[in-house]
Amino acid sequence: MLSPKDALERAVKIAGSKSALARGLGITPWALSKWNFDKIPEERCLQIEELTGLKVKAEQLRPDINWAFIRSTKNSKTSVI
Repeated sequence: MLSPKDALERAVKIAGSKSALARGLGITPWALSKWNFDKIPEERCLQIEELTGLKVKAEQLRPDINWAFIRSTKNSKTSVI
């Protein structure tokens, strides 16, 4: 299993560079460089998962978070008409 830092490095490699990953997330490369790579911001993990085409999972970036619960609440919010 990848460490969070290794998972983020894999996401950077898939994106092409740290700058490209930052642009994909809608943040500056400077903001990305300020992250604690062992505690990637929770609100960015699902974005990274999507940007990498599910090659890097939120669970790899932040194994301390219950992503099944977050996904279920996110899906219930989007399905309300």
